[in-house]
Amino acid sequence: MATLVKNIAEQLKQEHQMIGEAVKALRELVERRVVPHEEQTVWLNSVRDQLFTLGSHLKTHFAFEEFGGFMEEVVELSPNDSPQVERLKQDHQTILAESERLCRMVSKGLAASIVPQLRRKILYHLEVLNRHEHVENGLVQRVLTDDLGTTD
Repeated sequence: MATLVKNIAEQLKQEHQMIGEAVKALRELVERRVVPHEEQTVWLNSVRDQLFTLGSHLKTHFAFEEFGGFMEEVVELSPNDSPQVERLKQDHQTILAESERLCRMVSKGLAASIVPQLRRKILYHLEVLNRHEHVENGLVQRVLTDDLGTTD
């Protein structure tokens, strides 16, 4: 079991790094002001592409967690954490739905008036994702490292 736990923890770490890179790229793009010579549609297309990239990483990551053994392993090792695991699964659906909604919003948002609202919504979405990952990482560290016997 310890090998399985180590493999799960390593895959989660790699996926979190990829998601972190996608989040960083999107945040930098959203926080950067559109320069006068840059056409707004170019900026919106870049934002859409980054949202799509992040959404793709999240779909893969959440599928691994829900169907790849992580969530089941956590519940098996720590049945008392089952309600928290269920909340995390619900968060997955909410986060993915918001990612898709933001992609649609960007695709439609060719008017300059939508940019400030879009920036706020994306930054809020990234904050929600950050909080979710923080809770999830804490759960992984506590439950999976306890199983490996690395805690006192």
